[in-house]
Amino acid sequence: MKTLLNISAIKIADDFGADKFHDASMLSLLSNKKIDGVSIFPELIEEENVRKLKSLKNTHSIQIGLHFNLTYGDGLPNVSGLLRNAISRSLDEGFIRDSLVGQLNSFQSKFGYLPDFLDGHQHVHSFPLIKQVVSKVLAQYKFAGWVRHVGSREPLSIISSIKFSYIKKFLVLQALAFFQIRNLRKNNILHNTNFQGLLPLTDPIKLERALPVLYKNKFPVSTVIMCHPGSLVGSSSTDHPSKSRDIEFKFLSSM
Repeated sequence: MKTLLNISAIKIADDFGADKFHDASMLSLLSNKKIDGVSIFPELIEEENVRKLKSLKNTHSIQIGLHFNLTYGDGLPNVSGLLRNAISRSLDEGFIRDSLVGQLNSFQSKFGYLPDFLDGHQHVHSFPLIKQVVSKVLAQYKFAGWVRHVGSREPLSIISSIKFSYIKKFLVLQALAFFQIRNLRKNNILHNTNFQGLLPLTDPIKLERALPVLYKNKFPVSTVIMCHPGSLVGSSSTDHPSKSRDIEFKFLSSM
């Protein structure tokens, strides 16, 4: 079994490339060493930001990952529908494979190398069937990076999910993680052993209370902390409102 034994807890910001204002906030956090990396939509990122991220990788040793997307954009299913189809194994494997290949190729074309890691927008990389396709494609690319494991062994995770009212999402993710970790080990894929960062993003009041609870803890080695910083000026969405992104950006900036 391989894990990320040589890292401590790292903070990775998701969704880079989807909005220029949110991207600017993430670049600010990277420049000030408040976060350790970003997970990007390779087909959406602007060329100027590719140059900025490559420069920060050279100067700050940041990690740049692929945010595998199957749900964000016109014509794509919502995450609930995708998960139902994944569980029933009624997905088109060829579509999943072609989507990942296209996004990996887009990343490599723009950056000149493969991503340091792979995760999934709305955790789709951990879904049934999709995770097997991901493993096969990464093997074909001789991928040497790591894949985000979405499970948590910390009591804090379940306590916070109950306290801040996202217990259903937490339990679904834990169920996915149970099978995902078996796939990662079977395919000898580098991965983190602990995942943190689930937060009540649709409720800014609860979010302001949840952030200090999360970050006051000392995390074990090989922990990935997901975050969603951004700007009030950026576009809003039902899962990650700009107000919540701004709250998270200000909190991380103050650390």
